[in-house]
Amino acid sequence: MKKAWLFRALPNNIDRMKEFKANNLIGVGWDYVEDLSGKDINDIGEILNKRDYKSSRSMSSDKSTLDIIANRMNIGDIVVVPHVDLVYIGEISTDYRYDETKATGEGYPHQRGVNWIGEPLLRNNLTLDLRSSLKVPKTCADLTHRYKDIQIALGEVTEDKLDEKEFITVEYPIRPDVNVKIEIPKDLKKSESVRIGEFIKTIFFDDVED
Repeated sequence: MKKAWLFRALPNNIDRMKEFKANNLIGVGWDYVEDLSGKDINDIGEILNKRDYKSSRSMSSDKSTLDIIANRMNIGDIVVVPHVDLVYIGEISTDYRYDETKATGEGYPHQRGVNWIGEPLLRNNLTLDLRSSLKVPKTCADLTHRYKDIQIALGEVTEDKLDEKEFITVEYPIRPDVNVKIEIPKDLKKSESVRIGEFIKTIFFDDVED
């Protein structure tokens, strides 16, 4: 299954969106980190442990970002890059690659190729859920739970169709010859399931014991 990723075009706190768009790529800094080809998240953690971090949370965040671009992204995944009032959407087109020429202290040597899709979109035209998810204060984050909102933004599916696809029908046998059918959201939460159970208890029934 394709995944979707939030990505910020600010390696080393420098706006690189124009370069990323022109050169069909995305990249992150951490110039002091060597080529990560063939290295898993544990290897990345060992590399970062050699640095002087102020907090374990900061180190964990860096490790996650580098693991995403080196290992977790796949060709065909969608990347969403917010930039001021616009949002750029692209499709990952290459495996991880390391560009030593960008390891300058202000560069972005850890890269993925990207095929940008159409023109940038206005942030305000996205669904509220997707706009909210783009506020996550991370360089990279998993956006797969907003994949259908991204499809809406790209015009691949309408909100009406989205709503239709979000429901499934489940059946439960209450007698040998009787099944009860209930339509529920695909992403039904445990607390919601409990509430449904409480609702069932309120339905009128024949006061006869089995």
